[in-house]
Amino acid sequence: MNQKLKVMIDVSAVPYGRGVSRYTSNLVKHLGLRQDLEVTAFGYSQGQFGQLRQWAKTLPKQVRPKLWRISPSLLGKMWRVFGGPSPVNHTTQVFHAWDWQLAPVKTPQVVTIHDLAYKLFPETAHPVVAAHYNQLIAQLEKETDIQVITVSQTSKNDIVRLTKIATDRVHVVYQSLPEEAEVVPQQSDLDEVTQKYSLTKPFLLFVGTTEPRKNLKNIIRAWEQVKGEFDLVIAGAAGWDDFKLQPGMQVLGYVSSLELAALYRVAHVLVFPSLYEGFGLPILEAYFHGCPVITSNVSSMKEIAGKPAILVDPNSFDEIAEAIQAVEAKDSRARRKRIQDMTEVLQEFRWEKTAAQTAQVYQIAAGEKKQ
Repeated sequence: MNQKLKVMIDVSAVPYGRGVSRYTSNLVKHLGLRQDLEVTAFGYSQGQFGQLRQWAKTLPKQVRPKLWRISPSLLGKMWRVFGGPSPVNHTTQVFHAWDWQLAPVKTPQVVTIHDLAYKLFPETAHPVVAAHYNQLIAQLEKETDIQVITVSQTSKNDIVRLTKIATDRVHVVYQSLPEEAEVVPQQSDLDEVTQKYSLTKPFLLFVGTTEPRKNLKNIIRAWEQVKGEFDLVIAGAAGWDDFKLQPGMQVLGYVSSLELAALYRVAHVLVFPSLYEGFGLPILEAYFHGCPVITSNVSSMKEIAGKPAILVDPNSFDEIAEAIQAVEAKDSRARRKRIQDMTEVLQEFRWEKTAAQTAQVYQIAAGEKKQ
């Protein structure tokens, strides 16, 4: 019987409640269920240490947690100045780093780069964040033995085009629908969210951080053409996009998983014509809940969405408005076919598959498998 590959994965992103947090949490749990890996979950935090420790208790029993109570900024400074302390020991064969900072280890490393939106849309990136990721990319360009995972072919193309990282070091491993999103609301939950937010009229749903890359201005301009028929509901973390609130619009901010599931189920359509996405998780979330999707015909969105979605030019608010009006009624035959197509797409994005393909990259990094 082959020995298990000993892998350590940095899970420090988990407490932050963002896309990379859900990616890391779901990935490490499914890696821990594999028979060919021995997984250690390494994490560090100061302010969120208790939350990180509680999350670690939910891991499969095969996963060994290794948690440090120290802030990322302080540990990062110690790593840069002193070159330590190292989280790995002599038995660790692969270290899967957090993309916020690489650990100073001689062990073969893997890092996941979700997208290069900060390079493609520099006006939407905070200067400190952009500088941080430029430093990371420079390190990856220099340390040519580090393998890179990215979550779509679109993102791989961007990495190869915009950096000096060789194409054979970049591996496409699609992420999947987070298990946290697989919430099935009851009719009482639908009634409650409808009453709570006074959803008395059919509405368009947008899900995401309100930042310019999400194209809210064109969404609003498209909605203005159809607002006699529909309201507009914006759900997600507050960002830095500026738009004027109008009658018929609601900005809900962050909502719970149960409320978001209910919103998907009662919405007329998810309107998600971003200018750029490295993956686009709201598409899969909408599919899980049977919600029609309008999304962009650019970057990874057309790659992930497949045939159930209506694809539009994100720069054309007229085209977005036409797509909204083209969505069939909820009881139509076309809708039943669309739900069948959605289910088929979701079958392509499973965490077991993501974990299996990630394990193959670990084998490449450890020198146990040729590319």
